[in-house]
Amino acid sequence: MRSSWLAASLILVVALIGWIGVRHEASAELQRGLAHFRANLPPGATFSYDRAYPRLLARGAGFTNARFVNGETIVTASSLTVNNPSGVVSTGLHLSKVHAQDLHIEGDRSVDVKSITLTGLELPAIGADTEPVTGLPDASLLKFRSGKVAQFHLTDSNLGCEAEIVAVTLDNYARHQGGAYSLKDANFHCEHSPIPSLIKIPNASDAMAGHVDDLHGSGIDLALNVERLEQDATPSSDLRSEPQNSDGELSDAWFTQGNLRIDLPHMKNRYSGTGHIVNAHVELDGVRVSRDQKALVPALASGGSAHIVIDSTVDTQTHTAHSTENIDVPTLASMEIMLDLDHLPAGNGAPQAWMNMRIVRMNIGYHDISLIDRLLHHQAEKQQISPEQLREQIALGGAVATAALPGLASIPAYIVNPDGRTIQLALAPPEPMSVLEFGSKYHWRNLQAQPELVQPPALTVDIH
Repeated sequence: MRSSWLAASLILVVALIGWIGVRHEASAELQRGLAHFRANLPPGATFSYDRAYPRLLARGAGFTNARFVNGETIVTASSLTVNNPSGVVSTGLHLSKVHAQDLHIEGDRSVDVKSITLTGLELPAIGADTEPVTGLPDASLLKFRSGKVAQFHLTDSNLGCEAEIVAVTLDNYARHQGGAYSLKDANFHCEHSPIPSLIKIPNASDAMAGHVDDLHGSGIDLALNVERLEQDATPSSDLRSEPQNSDGELSDAWFTQGNLRIDLPHMKNRYSGTGHIVNAHVELDGVRVSRDQKALVPALASGGSAHIVIDSTVDTQTHTAHSTENIDVPTLASMEIMLDLDHLPAGNGAPQAWMNMRIVRMNIGYHDISLIDRLLHHQAEKQQISPEQLREQIALGGAVATAALPGLASIPAYIVNPDGRTIQLALAPPEPMSVLEFGSKYHWRNLQAQPELVQPPALTVDIH
């Protein structure tokens, strides 16, 4: 018994001495690694911490109160652990896993994260060229196999925007690869809309805000979409030219700009295609638009919500598109819009570029249920006349207005009495025209000078 106890004690002592030796060697290796890491930092960059310790089983290291400074960018974390690091900063780093607690990034934008874990992380080279390094590499240049983020907060003082997300997961984040994403409980607010508005709303603030309860999808090039945000919608390559088969779904969202609000309980989308052809299918359920928490048009307050389906095919080689949009509000009306377009801008395109795309052909079909009658009653009440008197005014005024425009003569009669019928307008201008040109040429005053624009074959009207 005594010999067994002595043998066990001896083994324990040897193991402890070995463990101390291993830890000592690991600590020495850590210090050598840190010295090598610091030596390869960009000029002027620093990395400091309160405590560093080796993580033997993970072949990595841990740090408390870590601090990285690179030009105007400052990154801090109360706790930082890295597994299996390889490479150097100037040529690119690879980490099998990195985890940070209480992460804070201060630079052009301020970011706070309660917890973040990335696996299979690849960092691009920093400071490998002769250009001065003033910040961290763009997020679109990172690569990682999976990522989890808890309690994300972003502040952009230049745009006056703030965003908060409770939880984010990302899988297969890299360029030219189909990744997956999930976002829970997101909110954002901007003092001024970062998106240039094509439609100016009189006397309305351009402040923008929104909320998304759940957003998830797969098959999308996540890094390319981040690049689009980084480069103000001008990516290095055209998103629509990327072969892709992706889908996404959104739940319980709302967005506001000024006093306008859009409620979107559910949306799903699907993209498919190869080469230069991309097909898109988007469905939106329960869409409501309101102003000051009231119906945009008071007469439609009890009109219910809309179901919208959009199908489109885009040829990124010829920059043409065909789309069909169906809008259905069961108690009010339904509408189908078909468009053929050319001169689509490459990539995401600036707002002005989208205004220069051209309309080749457009068909609009409208089926009335109760919408026109509601609007007529609302307008008659405002004018303190009966709906019948208003209908007589429209019939008389319409006859006078369309006397020189016989191609539109049947429209006033339809407004006066739609009677559950459908009106179909088919527009085929002699030459494709830009969106801006369309608004100018089809202005009422210009139509009186060019009545041929609203006559067959340029425009046909059919009521059935």
